Amino acid sequence: MPTIPARQRAINTLGPDGGRVYDVLRSMSPKLSAYFAATLTGTRLPDDVDLRRRSAMRIGALACQGATDGQLERAVLSALDHHVEPAEIVEAMIHTIPYVGIPRPLNAIIASKGPLGQRAMLPVVLEEPTWSADQRMEVGLERILQAHPTAALDLRANLASIAPSLFDYIARAAFGDIYGRPGLTYAQRQPITIVALVAQGNVSNHVRTHVNGALTIGMTTSTIAGALVDVVDIVGTERTLQGLEIAAEVFAERGADKSALGQTW
Repeated sequence: MPTIPARQRAINTLGPDGGRVYDVLRSMSPKLSAYFAATLTGTRLPDDVDLRRRSAMRIGALACQGATDGQLERAVLSALDHHVEPAEIVEAMIHTIPYVGIPRPLNAIIASKGPLGQRAMLPVVLEEPTWSADQRMEVGLERILQAHPTAALDLRANLASIAPSLFDYIARAAFGDIYGRPGLTYAQRQPITIVALVAQGNVSNHVRTHVNGALTIGMTTSTIAGALVDVVDIVGTERTLQGLEIAAEVFAERGADKSALGQTW
């Protein structure tokens, strides 16, 4: 039987938009487009793909969608098979709360009790922050400035004349209470953030900010672009395309090393 070309496999799986995603990835890196085709057809992924990171990120994307069905169950079981700890699975869902609100991640967290219970991994013990409530703001400011030194100051200035306390709330609640939780590293959280925003659609400025932040904390172009490839079946081709196009623009603006695309994951 003749081999079906990778681009055609993408079209066969996702329709015409699958071909568009393939073309965008091909223009960035041939290896990325090949990786995309492999994720769609269930063929063996490259040896250098971080399956733990990929598993946790897909769970975050499903939490954004409010998934409580068999897809979430399969994702949780797959994450466990790839040695993701139960606490990391729950933390990945908690991390999406600042971007999609409480109801969807809450439903997903409760639904995850099913597959975790199948593996006798309940109760899940989460590592909680050790700082006091008074230190939340300090921790939040440290986290937000670590990845977004310029954007954070611009946001504070932009809110000063309309909602000055909102910046403090974002720093304290989103970056102190959520980003500051010890269960996941900053590098593990940032791809989940990007995917959560892309899943919402129509938030290109925020996607841009967090792609910039990912580069600032040392994430590679491959990890960022690969994160979007990893969830195309969850967030959809149109939103994946939007995210990839924004990422490509940021890479160009930052002079990021695009030659590394597809070399490390």
